[in-house]
Amino acid sequence: FRYFDLRNAEAITTGGQLSIRWIEKALNIYLNKLMDTKNEDYVIASDTDSVYITFDVLVNKLFEKGTETSRIVSFLDTIAKEKLEPFINKSYQALANLVNAYDQKMIMKREVIADKGIWTAKKRYILNCWDIEGVRYKKPKLKIMGIEAVKSSTPAPCRAKIREAMNIIINGDEKMLNTFIQEFRQEWLELKPNL
Repeated sequence: FRYFDLRNAEAITTGGQLSIRWIEKALNIYLNKLMDTKNEDYVIASDTDSVYITFDVLVNKLFEKGTETSRIVSFLDTIAKEKLEPFINKSYQALANLVNAYDQKMIMKREVIADKGIWTAKKRYILNCWDIEGVRYKKPKLKIMGIEAVKSSTPAPCRAKIREAMNIIINGDEKMLNTFIQEFRQEWLELKPNL
């Protein structure tokens, strides 16, 4: 690119790292204070532009085992809108003031409410979602990022079966998964090469 300047690339990268680490630290301090805990890590993962927060301590404190999932999801949605989003905006305004930014452009909104998740690596995860951007589900929907089930380089019959297997991993047990694998192995051996 004609106007390439390593200083610009470095500024963008370090600015991104600073902003995500800033909000991770701020949220952990805020949530420890809110939940009356010490040095608990509530931010369990982060990405370029997002953080993943666990509320198991709060949910276990406020809800009995067996509580209807929709009640918990509604509660978490309210917490995100009324507590977290305003706090995040305030924290990013403090960062903008600290670095003397021309304007505060960092905005984060709640995207997903999930009860289970598996991360295999950076940008590779599966979430068992009950709500995605305000759309509520009666049955959870899997959000899959970077896993072979969503890659076009994975053969189509495998993509569908990997997705089914992930659903069993999240919502089933080991015996169900083993049975599923054995059945698909037999099915795989009988597939025609052109599929």
